[in-house]
Amino acid sequence: MKLVEVEPDAWDPLLEGLSCPDAFYRRAYVEASCRLDNSRPVFLHAPEADVVFPLTIRDVPGAERLCDAKTQYGYGGPVARDRATLDVEAFWAAYERWCTESRVVSTFVRFHPLLENQRLAARSAHCEQLGPTFSWLLGGEGNLLESLHGNPRRTARKAAEDVSVSVEAEPESLDEFAALYAATMRGHGADSFYFFPDEFWTALATTVRPYLARFDGVVGGDVVASVLCLGAPPWLHYYLGGALPAGRSLGATSLLLVEAARWGRAHGFEQLHLGGGVGGRMDSLWRFKRRFAPEGAREAWIAKLVHDREAYIDLTGGDEIHLSGFFPAYRRVPTANVAPTAR
Repeated sequence: MKLVEVEPDAWDPLLEGLSCPDAFYRRAYVEASCRLDNSRPVFLHAPEADVVFPLTIRDVPGAERLCDAKTQYGYGGPVARDRATLDVEAFWAAYERWCTESRVVSTFVRFHPLLENQRLAARSAHCEQLGPTFSWLLGGEGNLLESLHGNPRRTARKAAEDVSVSVEAEPESLDEFAALYAATMRGHGADSFYFFPDEFWTALATTVRPYLARFDGVVGGDVVASVLCLGAPPWLHYYLGGALPAGRSLGATSLLLVEAARWGRAHGFEQLHLGGGVGGRMDSLWRFKRRFAPEGAREAWIAKLVHDREAYIDLTGGDEIHLSGFFPAYRRVPTANVAPTAR
C-alpha cells in the first residue's frame, strides 16, 4: 500500500466518491484550520485501499527540515471506503513510510465521533478516550423543543419570552460574531490559542462560508448570544459560540441550539452534533450539552504517534518518550485556562 499526496483541487471530488460529506474534511475547512498555527495542508490518499487522511503540517522550530502532523482543528482522522475490508496495519505502515520520507517526527489525531474512525487506529498508537460528545437526532416530525427534558426545555422556553432569534445561512460577515466570541473568551480567561487570528475568521467567512449557519439571539436590537454551526448534510456541528452576560442570564444559547436543531431538520440534516467538554473533559460545558441529547453519547478518542524516536527525544531534552499529557511534549508552552464554549 502506498500513500500519495492529492492536489487540493482534486480533494473534494475524492471525498464525494468516498461518501464522506462531513464539512470538517472539506478542502476549504482544512486550509482554514491551517491559519490557526501557520501550518500547511496535506491531503493523503491510499488509492489501493481508498483511504483518505487530511493533515496539517508544521515545521518544528529550531529543527532543520523536521516537521510534525496533526488533524485539522475539530475532528479528523482517516476515512475508508470499506472499513470492514481495510488492512489497517498496512495503511499505517504506509503512513510510517510517508512520515519517514517527509521528516515527520510525530502525529496527533483527534478522531471523528460520528465517523467512529478510532476503530482505524494503529496498534502502535497511544490512544486515549476522552469524555463522550453528544449528538441530537433530528429525525421525525415531532416538536424538537418538546422532545427535550427538564432544564434545557424550561430554559429555552423562558429565553423565548425575551430573546428573538435571527438565522443567517452562509453569513456574509463574521465580524460581529468574532467580536462577541473574543469578548466571551476574555471573560473566561481563555488561553491565547482561542483568540483566533483575523486570517482564520476571513477564511471562515469566505471559503468555508457555504458550510456555515449563524444563529443570533437579539434583545432590544443588540446581539447578546450567537451560535455558529458548521456542516454539510447529514451532519450539522455546533462549532463556536459566544454570549454576553445578559445572554447567559437569559439562557439564550439554549434557545439558539433549539433553533439550530429546527433549522437543521428543515434543511436536510439528520443530527446536530453538540460536541463535548473543554479538552474532552466531563466539565460544566459537557453537562450542559448532555442535557440536550443524553441518549446521543458518542465515543471521543485521540491518538499520539511518534515516528522518529531519536528526534523526539532530542527535541524534548529527555532520555525517553512519555506519551501521557501534552503532545508533542516539545511544543509545550505555559498556558492559562482553556476556553469553554459559551452557554
